[in-house]
Amino acid sequence: MPGKAAAKKKPAAKVAAPKTKPKKAAPVGVPANTNGRPSEPAAEWFDVDLLVPWARNPRTYSDVNDVVASISEFGFARPIVAQKKTREIIAGHRSWEAAKQLKMRHVPVRFMDLTERQAHLLALADNRLSERTPWNESELHAILSGCSLEEAALAGWSEKDIDSMSKALAGDEPPDDFDEYDDDINTEHKCPKCGYEWSGKSG
Repeated sequence: MPGKAAAKKKPAAKVAAPKTKPKKAAPVGVPANTNGRPSEPAAEWFDVDLLVPWARNPRTYSDVNDVVASISEFGFARPIVAQKKTREIIAGHRSWEAAKQLKMRHVPVRFMDLTERQAHLLALADNRLSERTPWNESELHAILSGCSLEEAALAGWSEKDIDSMSKALAGDEPPDDFDEYDDDINTEHKCPKCGYEWSGKSG
């Protein structure tokens, strides 16, 4: 008897590889762990006496009473920025000085691993770039007008500042009783001494 034909083997079913979500890259300049998240805190509490001010800081200030008042009222809204290797302050000199006046032992600091040149350029940029952002004077005036003088002072505006702003905004529009003149106004003039006559109109 003829032998039975060997049974054909069925091809093995293909198993799809499990889908994995691509890992998100950490922001530029931020160290990341395996999950793509920053592996270091944005800031840390650091001994205020171990920070070093930039000796050649070209941004000068006479006092920090306004910063003292702000920290006392709101706390530290943003950390001091310092160079990681030298602990030299990049941004936040006035906050650092205010913290010492308040007898604070520790302040929030964001350490950045920058070269000395980079740190100093960032210090300049931190001050300079903020100066290029204009104010919407009418909106600012409306907000400050709803604040008490004490509240406005905490935000950095004095009563004199607000008064000056009010006068400047009032000067943008002519008064309601401002007279209008047309081209027919008399512009003939005669010098009472020499008799010279001239006209203010163009020829």
